[in-house]
Amino acid sequence: MKRTQKPAPKKTLKTQKSRESAIRETQNVTAPVQTTLESRIVRVFFSSPFRGLEMEREELAKKYWPWLSSLCSKAGYEFVPVDLRWGITSEKMSNASTIEVCLREIDRSDLFVGFYGQRYGWNGLKDEHLQRNFDVASCKYSWVKNYRDRSVTEIEFLHGFINKPGMKPACFFFREKAYDEKMAKSGNIDEACKYKDEPKAIELLRSLKTKIKTMKDKCCDFVEDYPDPTSGAQYMFEAIKRYLEKTILAKPAEEKSDIEKESLLHEAYYLSRLGVGTKRLYVGGEANLKEVDRHVVSDLKGFSDKPLLVLGDAGFGKTALLANWIDRHKRKYPDDIIAYHFVGSAPNSTSEKDVLIRLVTQLTLGFDQTPNTSKTSSKTKDTTTTKATASPLIAERNEKLLKLRTCETYDIYRKLTDVLKKISESGKRAIIVIDSLNRMGPVHQTKQELYWLPTELPNGVALLVSTLTTDVARTKVWMEDRHWETLEVKPLGSEQKHTIIKEMLAMRGKELTPTQAKKIVQKEQTSNALYLEIFLQELCNFGDFQKFNGHLVSLLEANSTKELFVKKIRQLEEDFNPPKLKENTVGKVLCCILLSRFGLSDQEIKEITGIPDQLWSSIFFAMEDFFVIRRGLYNFAYEDLADAVREKYSKDEEIVRGYKITMVNYYTKKLDEFGQHNFLVGKIVDRIADELPPLLKQLGKKEQLKDAVSNLSVFRALFSRPDSLYDLINYLNFTHKYGRNISLMYVTSLDKHADVLRDKRKTDSDTFTVKDLLAMAYDIAEVVRESGHSGDAVGVLQWAIKLQKEMCGSEGIYEDSTLTDLYIGIIDKLAGLYCDLERFADSEELHKTCLGIKESLQGSDQNRKADIAISLNGLALVYQRLGKHDKAMEYYQKCLQIHREELSENHRLIGDTLNNIGSLLFGMDRFEEAINYLNSAVKVYEVCYFGIFHPDLAGSLNNLAICYRNLNEMDKAGSLLEKAYEMAVMAFGHRHPDVAERLINLGVYHQHLQQYDKALEMYNKALDICKESFGDSHLRTLLVMENIAGAYVTDGKHSQAHRFFKKAGEVLYKQGRMDASLPSLNDQMLHYYVNNDRKDDAVKLLDRLIDSSVAKPVYFITLEQLDTECKNYQQVQRPNNYTVEHAAERFPLDPDILEFIINVTSKCGNVERMLHVLKAGKYDCGACNQAFSQFLQHGYRREGMNILEYAIEISPYEWMTYYNLAMVHAGYGEYIIAITLLRKAIVVEPDVLVLRETLGKLLMATGDADTAKSELQVALKLAKGDQQNVDKIEDLLKKLG
Repeated sequence: MKRTQKPAPKKTLKTQKSRESAIRETQNVTAPVQTTLESRIVRVFFSSPFRGLEMEREELAKKYWPWLSSLCSKAGYEFVPVDLRWGITSEKMSNASTIEVCLREIDRSDLFVGFYGQRYGWNGLKDEHLQRNFDVASCKYSWVKNYRDRSVTEIEFLHGFINKPGMKPACFFFREKAYDEKMAKSGNIDEACKYKDEPKAIELLRSLKTKIKTMKDKCCDFVEDYPDPTSGAQYMFEAIKRYLEKTILAKPAEEKSDIEKESLLHEAYYLSRLGVGTKRLYVGGEANLKEVDRHVVSDLKGFSDKPLLVLGDAGFGKTALLANWIDRHKRKYPDDIIAYHFVGSAPNSTSEKDVLIRLVTQLTLGFDQTPNTSKTSSKTKDTTTTKATASPLIAERNEKLLKLRTCETYDIYRKLTDVLKKISESGKRAIIVIDSLNRMGPVHQTKQELYWLPTELPNGVALLVSTLTTDVARTKVWMEDRHWETLEVKPLGSEQKHTIIKEMLAMRGKELTPTQAKKIVQKEQTSNALYLEIFLQELCNFGDFQKFNGHLVSLLEANSTKELFVKKIRQLEEDFNPPKLKENTVGKVLCCILLSRFGLSDQEIKEITGIPDQLWSSIFFAMEDFFVIRRGLYNFAYEDLADAVREKYSKDEEIVRGYKITMVNYYTKKLDEFGQHNFLVGKIVDRIADELPPLLKQLGKKEQLKDAVSNLSVFRALFSRPDSLYDLINYLNFTHKYGRNISLMYVTSLDKHADVLRDKRKTDSDTFTVKDLLAMAYDIAEVVRESGHSGDAVGVLQWAIKLQKEMCGSEGIYEDSTLTDLYIGIIDKLAGLYCDLERFADSEELHKTCLGIKESLQGSDQNRKADIAISLNGLALVYQRLGKHDKAMEYYQKCLQIHREELSENHRLIGDTLNNIGSLLFGMDRFEEAINYLNSAVKVYEVCYFGIFHPDLAGSLNNLAICYRNLNEMDKAGSLLEKAYEMAVMAFGHRHPDVAERLINLGVYHQHLQQYDKALEMYNKALDICKESFGDSHLRTLLVMENIAGAYVTDGKHSQAHRFFKKAGEVLYKQGRMDASLPSLNDQMLHYYVNNDRKDDAVKLLDRLIDSSVAKPVYFITLEQLDTECKNYQQVQRPNNYTVEHAAERFPLDPDILEFIINVTSKCGNVERMLHVLKAGKYDCGACNQAFSQFLQHGYRREGMNILEYAIEISPYEWMTYYNLAMVHAGYGEYIIAITLLRKAIVVEPDVLVLRETLGKLLMATGDADTAKSELQVALKLAKGDQQNVDKIEDLLKKLG
């Protein structure tokens, strides 16, 4: 039925009811898109003649593909339109692979979309180039030989739908004849040719259309006559959109499971590796197969129950050996359960979780399908029942797989050990085969190597694993730690080479002369099967017979697999670089993959390089065996290939830089597309965060890097992954963003988002909520704290609290449980930061406030008990830092009790609390008790952090080491410190800040043992890491430099310490962080400078120390002493805050300052300065008398009188001061003044003998005999018992008569 009405243009796309379109509600139409779960890619193949249908393609590309891409991305998929006609003409495809490439792309597509005008397309039996295309395609698709008279487009229609209707979702659209007739009459001749064809071609097109129309019930959609290109593109979009809505958009991608497809991919992979040639001959050697048998079949002579590790260089045939062993064993022992996993054979196959899931699934299914049950059932069960129950059984298995994917790795590991135990107890035999472990994705820095493989296997279970000989980390674990046995696959021998050469060439209908074959066999490198395979592929692909010998000789010049890859790349350039383009497209694609951090997706490769679909497909298929796909990202499967790309292209730095800039521009544009106010875009931004920042850092583009990491989407992606947190800090340091700069940068960004929330008129405010902003602020504060700036993190959290109260109100916080949790979390973290900053009163108050909130909420939510324990832990830490050990212990124990009541016995929080108690006991010098708690913490961490070298675990080991060091058990301390260091390295690699901390602890340990060279080695390694991670000016970097200086000083090498000490000190001073400097090191270096005539260095050091919170009185004294020694002392003018006078004011009553100033001023009689210091330092009367004594000693009696007068002023009740001053006046003959002073002293202390006696003498001197006699009589009474004084006073009385 033809369409009778043309659609009117509409903004919203609605299907008109009058259009007859078959949308069949059957499984083959509405079945889930056949995509791989983890790659999440939807491929749609668009098939049509190119000429005459350009407008439809342009309309699709500009208008609808971005729309479909958006729809798919929201469901977690990437939309990939496969358009092999775009920009490609038949004349340009000189390698005659057009048809083959098209059909292969159809094979890996999920939906087929065909559309036609009135032109049939490229066809012709007399077209030699086209017929060569049929020849090439027929090698893989033999059926095409029967359709040599058909167009390429019809061949695509046949393969995509007609040959197997309904097997692949498909839809078809035919443009009405009137449009083409109209277009054929207008324009020039070349344009008109696009819309008409020869009679024979027209008849073939009519036949094709009729054939599809008869099958339209098996199509997703069929439109017989669309009026114009705009309408046609719209109908195609609607059909695709409806189909996607019934499949991937109807159910999130994560909920799909595809166990059968996964198994088929692994099976197809191992079958393809069985051998060479049409006979699939295995040339790996019978001896190797028997050796594998020896580790599986228990009744064989020499049986070993140890796992077997198959080793060999890349391309030596490890996979072929295991594939052939599996094939043979399955036939010989059909009752055995074999679970095999070929890493890299499927997109879902390169992580430890992937491997475990597949092993558990295969073993479980194998165990459930017992041979006895199967035989019995086959005799009795009804076939109808079997068919009826098949789908539910598959659904049940897929549901189990789905649940398995959501499990933690540890849970899957336990399921593996459980099923192996069941199999063993049943008496069956199970074999696990894992091939090419070297192809697995990079091991997470916080995970142990091979932690996910059982260390012990039950009886009847065999384990076979293969990897590269150069896979050092894993082979070390297997061979040294687990004591596995090994089988090394040897290089190919001459006979094996001859067989491979003969069989591979015969399959392509080719043959070498004996001389040519001999040259290949004699080449040493052809002993490597990978080298030989690539070599023979290149020979087979070469078509010029006259130049064949020269090509063979050229290939033989390659002395390594890398060099052979270089030659292959050159051939790719000749084959696929478009002749009219100056740009090296092949080089650009390979370089971009090399320069990427984790690889590139299909879509990224095409969009970054601008490569047309067909050209990328051609390059991909030419290199397919040498790529590995991890989570949908293409990367090189062999390091030799990566080295070849590096050698071929990396020499020209400008070209490489250009590629990096191209990639930066691509990811920057992608980031911009999400807008400034959408940081909840998830996995798509993860890719940008993976690739953009490292590229910008490599290019040295600090401002762009700052913009990238300040984008909240990128921040969220980096922060959410533990391995990326320090990457984020590293990027920030590279941009010279520290502390307050970081917090201000992110708070500015948060403010912009908050403004969106405040302005409800913004349409994009629905993309995030206040909860999202609060969570983001919490994470930002954590980054600022981790970067070593706890104080600046406080401001971020205070901003979050202010926003929450503004947007929600004080009471609104408690009306939403999520908001409540966020508020509590922010308060908890803020209280912890206050404790870090030693603002203990603030920390305690905030912890108590938070505790009160939690306790008030506990009545309605019993889960709050765990939250309460967190506050108790925080308070305990405050009390511990304040030295209130008993109170801290009380709170820690309460916290531990709650955790043990509420949590599992191996929960992380229990480990944290045990560790904290251990650290508290350590601080109380209760080392034995501390060790018990720390050991308990270690046991908890080892369980809860299964397979992970977590910093918490390393921290507990470090604390244990310090305990043992204090108990002088240095061997234990050393071994634990080494272990903590090794764990940090395994967790984070050699260049991580945590590793630097462990190196510092090791350095201190070796320094304690006087092993200074070893200590310096540790410190210098730590310094390199800190510089790289935080920059030259970061506090951690500077403190390591001081440690280095300290080691040199302890070793008596002060001159070598100077460089490190000086640089660290100068930067600390500029940053106002001298309080973090080591006091003892400063004192030792000052002593060295002063005593080794390095006065300039001493003065500079004193300048830094005096103008800081760590200043000591001795620093001011030493500075003045150095100034005094200067020849131009009189010209030395220092600010008041560098003077001893200022020191006296800053350090009241300091005895060193008093002693120094007395010594300096008494020698010259500078009483004014002496008095200034006495007043500034708030010294007492005793200090004044001490000063007076020195002044008197140096002959400055009159000046000393001023000191005594000041002493009386500040302390009028000290008789000694009056006495001293009286004696000075008496010395000058000023008896009346002296007598007055003595009378005042007697008022203060009437019973002092010396006062009465002296007063009597002075009265005698003035002629006042009566008064003198009276005072001496009092003195005589006071002297009673002291005969000497009695005699002396009696003599005086006698003189008075």
